[in-house]
Parts: sequence; structure tokens; C-alpha cells
Amino acid sequence: MEALAIEENVPFIDLCGRSAVAFKEMGYAKSREWLTWLRPGESPNYPEGIEDNTHLNEQGAEAVAQMAADAIGKLNLKIGV
Repeated sequence: MEALAIEENVPFIDLCGRSAVAFKEMGYAKSREWLTWLRPGESPNYPEGIEDNTHLNEQGAEAVAQMAADAIGKLNLKIGV
């Protein structure tokens, strides 16, 4: 994606890289706070519970959205205005 952004001369925000750095800094145990880990009975959607290291939960989604917003601000992009 970065190469395409360069080729098209458009801004590029590497959320994958930013989130990877955040997860590494948090460490394995703490990073689970951003992922879909639920105990049995905690959610009607996953009555048996779930240990999903690939999908963000609400807290993780908000944190990554904040990373995107911060990057947009640093790039001084005018979005939706």
C-alpha cells in the first residue's frame, strides 16, 4: 500500500505498523485488552467464550481509530470538511 501511495502521490498512514508497535510495547498479556478475548458466558455472541488474537474489541478499535485520527492531524489532512 505504501508503494501505491507513493506512486499515486497520496498520503499514507501505516496503521498496521503503528498498531504492531503498540502491541509490542504493551506485551502479550496487556495487548489482550484490545483483542476479542471473552470468557464463557461473557457475551451471548460467544457463549463458549473466544480467544481471538486477530480481531479488535471495542477498546482496541477505539485505540486504533485514535492512531488514525492522530496521523490525519499530523499530516494536516482536511477530511470531511
